[in-house]
Amino acid sequence: MHLSCRRSVLKTVPVFFCFLLAAGNLYSLGKTEVPAPLNAEYVFCVTAFDVSGLPPAQAGLGQILQNRLVSRLGGIDRRVRTSGELIRYGERAFSQARDGVISQLAAKRRERDELLFRGLPRWKYNKELRRVDKEIKDLEVVFVKTENETIYIEEKPLFVLSTESFPPPPLPGGEDAFLNAQKADAFLSGKLSPYYGRIYAELRIYTRDSSFVFEDAVIFSYEDMNAAADDLADRIEEAAAGTARSILTVAADPEDARVIVDGKLAANGEPVLLNPGTVSVLATAEGYENFSGVLELVPGEKAETGVTLSPVVSEILKLPVPGANVYIGALYVGTVPPGGDMEIPVPQDRYRYLNVETEDGRRGEVIVLGEQRTNGQRSIEIKPKIIPGRDEKPVEKRRRQFYGAWGRLWVTLPLAVLLDGLAMSYATAYNASGSQELLDRFYTSYYISRGAMIAAGIFGAESLIRLIIYINTANQEAVPLWK
Repeated sequence: MHLSCRRSVLKTVPVFFCFLLAAGNLYSLGKTEVPAPLNAEYVFCVTAFDVSGLPPAQAGLGQILQNRLVSRLGGIDRRVRTSGELIRYGERAFSQARDGVISQLAAKRRERDELLFRGLPRWKYNKELRRVDKEIKDLEVVFVKTENETIYIEEKPLFVLSTESFPPPPLPGGEDAFLNAQKADAFLSGKLSPYYGRIYAELRIYTRDSSFVFEDAVIFSYEDMNAAADDLADRIEEAAAGTARSILTVAADPEDARVIVDGKLAANGEPVLLNPGTVSVLATAEGYENFSGVLELVPGEKAETGVTLSPVVSEILKLPVPGANVYIGALYVGTVPPGGDMEIPVPQDRYRYLNVETEDGRRGEVIVLGEQRTNGQRSIEIKPKIIPGRDEKPVEKRRRQFYGAWGRLWVTLPLAVLLDGLAMSYATAYNASGSQELLDRFYTSYYISRGAMIAAGIFGAESLIRLIIYINTANQEAVPLWK
């Protein structure tokens, strides 16, 4: 008994380990491996400030201001990227990965072509050819994987100051090349110049988006330099860390338009302080079509946008349904007066969907194109009718009838062709053998195939008739368009 128990334990141990191994594999199959995010660091470079315009005695102010800013920037732990910045970094990373694989593929294909001109022995040429072909196939697999791979960009990368201390700033047009040489994502440049006995400091931040996303200036004297430096440092720290607020000015035409930014009322033409990212803009004015749109603001950006609203033309439409309620879409606009002339706002060069409902429950609908007319009046034909119930929808009913006839045609037609072929086979066999049984089978299949052919012809004619009825009904139910 003891021996048998020991053997059973020895048999159980391998089975247990196999179960653990299989369970681990099954668990790993259920997990999706997410690649590590790219651009885990945000490298920021501070360039030497331009103090060429200052007197020699004040040239040291640039170094003092630089050191103050670097000390403040050194306290930034991470940068917060906006959605637009994440998209641009992702597109750049995808383009670089794809271009890298394409370059390798092109080099390998050139190497394959050059094998013919190396004068190698046949055995060595075949060996090298197999190697290069394998590498080309592997790169093609990598290319397909790169095309379909999802790229993840670090949303909050580590903020790192460039190791080079105050390099000279680039000339205009050489900003991107400077960033590549410094292996940086952004750089800060500054210029100090005299201004009526005081100092005028202008600072700008340039990023890989090929634009200066931050520009600020301050005027200070030597006595209040510390306060001015602290104020500049606060704003530059926010812009560099991605936490700076943005300023948006929306100028809408006409001047009395109401501007709503991110759900809050804003003064027309006045700057609004906003958090960076996606911002919604809505402009409305009486007698004009509403405008809505979205903008992407980067940290510290000062953006301006103009909005011109399209005027709404008020037309006198003659509707032959006195007493009927009129709706623009689902919005009730009034009741048709006894004469049928009703003033309805229609956007110029745009379409309005009108529908009317009479007192006895009949409904009609029409689409009107707004346009300026000399006489200011148009007669619109609307024929209200009883709206069918759920079981009385004519278009859907005609469509089902057509599909039914079409389906019956394609059941009987292949069957008729199959039986006709079977009858011909029996006829051939009868001519070869003279068997009475084959003759009987021939007549049976022949007459059935003729009947199937007749049924297919009937169903084909029915399908054509049903199609004509379906198209005619659909046209009758379509909403008319008036220009």
